[in-house]
Amino acid sequence: MISRYIDLLQTSHKLGWGNVLKVARYRMEIKLGLKKIRFKPYVFQARDDFFPLSNLNHEINFHLPELELQSLIKEANDILSGKFKYYSYHTKDIGNLPDWFLNPFNGKHAPGIEKHWSEIKAFGEVGDI
Repeated sequence: MISRYIDLLQTSHKLGWGNVLKVARYRMEIKLGLKKIRFKPYVFQARDDFFPLSNLNHEINFHLPELELQSLIKEANDILSGKFKYYSYHTKDIGNLPDWFLNPFNGKHAPGIEKHWSEIKAFGEVGDI
């Protein structure tokens, strides 16, 4: 039992006491519901003019090597076709109108807008939110 406390103290020291206090504060704010009060839900209303075409049709003047530019264009085209790269490595086909509540790694759905983000377990059944 004492060795557990020694490990905890050593780990806290290595992480830095400032970081440990920030995590403790964050967890306290979650438990007390302060995050829910401070960050009220907002329901996004899609609009046709969200990405006006007039802003997209300007000449692109990137100063990138040709290989990097081609890679960037390929990734952009993949996104437009519904393929999204997670963690700069895993490419998943999530569709052209993605389900933002779906974990593409395990197929499970996170609660939708009926739950505040602070009420969802960070590493619960759905996975990392």
